[in-house]
Amino acid sequence: MEYNVRELRQNEGDSVELDEKLALDTIEHGGERLQLIGPVAFKGTLGNVAGGLILKGRVSLELKTYCHRCLEDVLLPLEFDMQERFSHTESQDDDTYRIEKDTIDLETVILDNIELNLPARFLCREDCRGLCPVCGTNRNKDKCSCRVEDMATRLEVLKNFFKK
Repeated sequence: MEYNVRELRQNEGDSVELDEKLALDTIEHGGERLQLIGPVAFKGTLGNVAGGLILKGRVSLELKTYCHRCLEDVLLPLEFDMQERFSHTESQDDDTYRIEKDTIDLETVILDNIELNLPARFLCREDCRGLCPVCGTNRNKDKCSCRVEDMATRLEVLKNFFKK
């Protein structure tokens, strides 16, 4: 979604209110495709400040994915504030987006910020007990009688280290 900033760049101190919706089906995160429930919403301002543009606002979206411990479906509502800087000149700063031909790409900026605000792992709840590694039972729902040895075989030698 490209946004023309020609008029805004003419007068320092000017700003515009933005209320945008990105209609995306999925986004990619960590090699996985995450399903979006509804559009990605952005509300904020784009202002001309000191030779550049500053985009400030709030992003909200809802994802459907799965729990990395128990594999159950998870609906993850996500809201966060963002602020980004745009410049027409080349910048050594990696945190500044470039204005190309008097336009900025809002979709790229918003997607970059979503990626930064997503958790490394998705959980259905903080205390998710996951799946039994022996029988595959979801330990949040059922108990199993499997005996699970917590110690990895490569660490077996350390088991009796402090007993000496």
